[in-house]
Amino acid sequence: MRLSVITIVLLTICSLSFSQTMPPDHWLGQEIRFLQNRGQLWSLSPLNEPYTISHIRSAMQQLPQDNEFREFNNTLLVRWPQTGNTGYALGQWQSAYRNEKKSRYFHSRERLGGGAQLNDWLHTAATVYVDNRLDEKPSYIGKRQSGQAAFFEQAYALALFKSFKVKFGRDVLVWGPGRDASLLISDNSRPMDHLLFSWHNDWLEFSFFSATLNPTFFKVDDKSSTQYRLLSGHRIECRPLPFIYFAISETSLSGGPDAGLDFAYLNPFLFHHAINLNGPNTANTMGSLDIAMMPLSKLKVYGSFLLDDVQIESSVPADREPPQIGYLAGTNIADPFGFLGVDIFAEYTRITNRTYKGQGGPWEKYRHRNQPIGHFLGNDFDRVLGGLSYHPNPNHFFQLTYEHRRQGKGRLDTPFDTPWLDVPEDESYSEPFPTGTVETSRSFSLLTRWRPAWWFGCELMARFWNINNYRNQPGVNKEFWDIRFLFNFGFLKKYGLSQNN
Repeated sequence: MRLSVITIVLLTICSLSFSQTMPPDHWLGQEIRFLQNRGQLWSLSPLNEPYTISHIRSAMQQLPQDNEFREFNNTLLVRWPQTGNTGYALGQWQSAYRNEKKSRYFHSRERLGGGAQLNDWLHTAATVYVDNRLDEKPSYIGKRQSGQAAFFEQAYALALFKSFKVKFGRDVLVWGPGRDASLLISDNSRPMDHLLFSWHNDWLEFSFFSATLNPTFFKVDDKSSTQYRLLSGHRIECRPLPFIYFAISETSLSGGPDAGLDFAYLNPFLFHHAINLNGPNTANTMGSLDIAMMPLSKLKVYGSFLLDDVQIESSVPADREPPQIGYLAGTNIADPFGFLGVDIFAEYTRITNRTYKGQGGPWEKYRHRNQPIGHFLGNDFDRVLGGLSYHPNPNHFFQLTYEHRRQGKGRLDTPFDTPWLDVPEDESYSEPFPTGTVETSRSFSLLTRWRPAWWFGCELMARFWNINNYRNQPGVNKEFWDIRFLFNFGFLKKYGLSQNN
């Protein structure tokens, strides 16, 4: 079975450009996770995405060169030219029929992209994303026209030279572990326009990026105001042993009315929280510590700790502010008791109230185009995720999942409040977790996929939801089924950019 999985991964890689990064929901990511849970492809960091096709191909070439893998490596080398300039065009169409209680609708998503490997070190890529349901979301920022919404999901140039990488443009960025969400930067965020620089060797990588976010237009002193916002981050990731990765990261969301551009937050070698403390321009700074490792064969454990604000002193009323932190911990057991292709997984996430909110102003909320940059549930929640999956061959995949959530009233779209300042100085302050009327939800889901070819696949997902105190409204309960049918089609056209191709 492992041979078949590697075969289809290699064939898929051959069909894409070196420069292309995987979209957040690409099925190839599932195959990479499946192999990593079995000790393969650990030259690809499970803490830092997206992967380019060239990185995946390089990881494949590092697999043991025995009879088991030689045939597939040779297939890869034959199907993809080693030299010369190559362009490509690709498309993807996903259509789904969704059936919720008293709600049935058709959901269609399309991607049309292209790019080129201009030479050995310079690559370009661009992808347009079209969605017929996107503009129905209240949080959507963009033009609404005839039930369709579209935007550039990718548009970047990527330069690779030995140990250095420079990317300029729009693309997804993920820092941290998690099955479907990470704490610091996740693929839930709309892709950001950014400049990214990284350097790496066999055991260490340093990365820095700076991105512009959508401006906000909150009133200041009852007057119209525009707040331009900048998100910067730097990260050191280390691989001291073949099956251990850990990373330390820091981000700063700066900007606001009349803030201007502060080059201190563009300096990759400065500690941004210290810049914030010294002013005069404030920022919402956060740090994270991430780890992923396999302490035993086929046992993977991972975790992430997010630090926004913790008060150390207790001299003034403002020091009674509760800690704003988050953490995520998960594990995966592959092939338990000899059942090949089976994975048992569990994950717990907890983020306290106000963690992704900035005290300096509403423009410091940790979101881009009204979508959370970190975990998709935002603040004031905890979540238990568990289940098992079965992947008998590359064509078939089955997964059964249970999820339990508790969500307090301190959601990301609520203002930053300071109730500890209203407490008498001789009293301490504490608050429950989660806060206020708690929304509690439970769900059971069954997912099955069939993919006979890289360009075609279909998926069926059925999920039952039981929700109490819906949207933190006391006594408002809901039960419903969410059923989705999805068909995924793709096409590829490669062409030469020089007479040598």
